[in-house]
Amino acid sequence: LVGLPTGVVFEGAGVSGQTFNPTAAGVGLHDLTYTVGTISVGCTVEVVEAPDATPVPVEPLCADAPPVPLEAATPGGIWSGPGVFGDLFDPGAVAPGTVWVSVLAQIGSCTATADLPITVYPVPLAPWLTENPDGSLTAAGLGTNAPTWLADGLPLPEADGLTTLVSPEPGTTYQVVATNAYGCSTASEPFTPTDVVALGAPPLLFGRCTSLPEARWHDLAGRLVHDGACLPEAFRGAFIVRSPALQRPVRLGFW
Repeated sequence: LVGLPTGVVFEGAGVSGQTFNPTAAGVGLHDLTYTVGTISVGCTVEVVEAPDATPVPVEPLCADAPPVPLEAATPGGIWSGPGVFGDLFDPGAVAPGTVWVSVLAQIGSCTATADLPITVYPVPLAPWLTENPDGSLTAAGLGTNAPTWLADGLPLPEADGLTTLVSPEPGTTYQVVATNAYGCSTASEPFTPTDVVALGAPPLLFGRCTSLPEARWHDLAGRLVHDGACLPEAFRGAFIVRSPALQRPVRLGFW
């Protein structure tokens, strides 16, 4: 605080000697006086709330995640940096790694700035499905990524971790999903197996027996449940039957 003539006393909230401390005075209007002899001169000082630029942390994002909002303790700040569009951060607009963005918070003529690190994880390359001569599906292009499977868009948990789906159902659309160590995933293009076709006539059934030589019975998860032409009475449900006489497996059901 400066007054003329010098060397006299200032008074008021937040005043110490010739210094005014806005923090000590607090937010609001404050009347200060400057006294020379019997004459006092006054002025009013307004202290406004200081902006807080402390950013709200952003959790790590996969590179294919949708844009996320950027926020600071004082709303309405101006954001800048790689991948920033207005008050949104788009992980797909930057290379995987850690990037830094900045915010300028403002209340009146008072400003504050802060920086925020955001980590973007890579996504796996898309795998693909190949149909084998025996009717099974093999996932390729997985690399070291863990596979999970979808059937008609729904999870197929019994096939998770497998690279080959032994007995896919004709007419069902499959996808394999590669997930990396960061938890980021990429799905293959949808693939629908061709219909099961037998060489020559369909297998003849006699009760629970088939005319196929060397018939091998599998459940729908691909596990071998019986070896032989006749399926025991204890087995009920849908089964995939393989035989050298078949170009591809056939599906049979008993209930």
